[in-house]
Amino acid sequence: MSLQEGLICNISGQVADFEEHCPHFKEDERAKQEIVAREEYNALVKDAASTGRRFANYFLDWIFAYILMLLLLFTMGIVLGIVTPGAVDRITNNFAFVYGLILLCYYMYFVIFEATTGRTPGKFITGTKVVTMDGEQPNFSTILLRSICRFIPFEAFSFLTESKTGWHDRLSKTRVIIVKKEKK
Repeated sequence: MSLQEGLICNISGQVADFEEHCPHFKEDERAKQEIVAREEYNALVKDAASTGRRFANYFLDWIFAYILMLLLLFTMGIVLGIVTPGAVDRITNNFAFVYGLILLCYYMYFVIFEATTGRTPGKFITGTKVVTMDGEQPNFSTILLRSICRFIPFEAFSFLTESKTGWHDRLSKTRVIIVKKEKK
């Protein structure tokens, strides 16, 4: 824009001689794709779940996963007690086995729920879901990576950084967003 001449065409360097369409303009497909990608990313960031919702997800999922672990271990104990009397005592005295079983249950809780629906019970309650950077539902391998990253020591504190996203989000290139209500 020139104050003396008006609108100047960036391609020809001349005063614009068109109303709605420039005959010299050629659309750059790559630039167009970058703009669309940037707009989609900005929409994701705008719809990103707050730190408060993420903490609620963590707290609720911890409770639900704990309940499911107790039910699974209780059921397993009953079945083992019936099938192989004395096996429960041997297993409960093996701390490494029990701890590994608990970690496996916690891991599978996230894998099963997020791989099938993109949402854990905690995310259903808070109205959030997991998506890729493109806003799509993550594939199974992405969910496996996202879930294993939860076991990185001090991962829970990664939310205290400036980006306010966890390492399990950054490393798997996923985000947790607010689910928009569909109009009927």
